[in-house]
Amino acid sequence: MLAKTELASSPYLVLYGSLMSAFPVQEELGIKNKIVLIGQCKLYGALYDLGEYPGLIMGSDKKQPVSAELYRFTEPEILKVLDDFEDYKAGNEQDSLYIRVLVNLHEPSLKAWVYGYNRNVLESKRIKHGSWEQYLLANKP
Repeated sequence: MLAKTELASSPYLVLYGSLMSAFPVQEELGIKNKIVLIGQCKLYGALYDLGEYPGLIMGSDKKQPVSAELYRFTEPEILKVLDDFEDYKAGNEQDSLYIRVLVNLHEPSLKAWVYGYNRNVLESKRIKHGSWEQYLLANKP
């Protein structure tokens, strides 16, 4: 179980890929009614096509912010469900596929939890406009 301190650090969560509201994954994980969509947000980093889902490499690339959805949650257990889904192993970041970190958003100006990709992206295509939804509409059958 996660400590309430994580919720106290920020009750906000950023989703930028297959967990966004346009896709069925929230429902499949049983979290759709436990998180509240606040609206669109932007954060600095680079988004990559990993096949079935994207990967975010966080950083200070201010050329094209990544577009995402901002959510509010009230139960720290939500993060545990997402940690499992994203293969995040707290305390063992080296073996984690994604890592969960607290970041400063570009828009709106607040701190939120986000899962960043924790592997090499040299063989992956960068999504230059920073939107997974737009990318899928333009590139996937």
